Amino acid sequence: MNTEEAVVFLDEVLEKDKRLNDLQVSVFSYAWEGKTYAEIAKVMGYGADHIKHVGSDLWALLSELTGEKVSKANFRSALMRYRRQHSLDPIRLNHHPPHADWSQLIDTPES
Repeated sequence: MNTEEAVVFLDEVLEKDKRLNDLQVSVFSYAWEGKTYAEIAKVMGYGADHIKHVGSDLWALLSELTGEKVSKANFRSALMRYRRQHSLDPIRLNHHPPHADWSQLIDTPES
C-alpha cells in the first residue's frame, strides 16, 4: 500500500465525522514517507510542536480505529494489519450492501 492508497483507505473506513482534515492528511502522508515532525513542520510552514500535536491526535484516532496502540513508529504496520483483517468484511468498513430494488423484478411463472 502506498501513501495515496492508505489515505483513500482511511477515507473509506473512518466515520464521516472522523475523516481526516487536510492538515492531518499531509502529516499522515509525510509520516508515511518517513519524514520527521521537524521535517514536516519545515515543509508545511508550521511549528514542530503543532505538527507533533496534529500527529498525536492522528495516532489516537488510528488507535481507536484499529483497536491497538498506534504511534508514529508503528502506524503503517497497524494500518496494514487492520486493512488485511477487514478487507473481506464490507460491513466493518462502514459500507452497506447495495439496496435491492425488488419492484423491478418480473414475476415469472414456476414450471
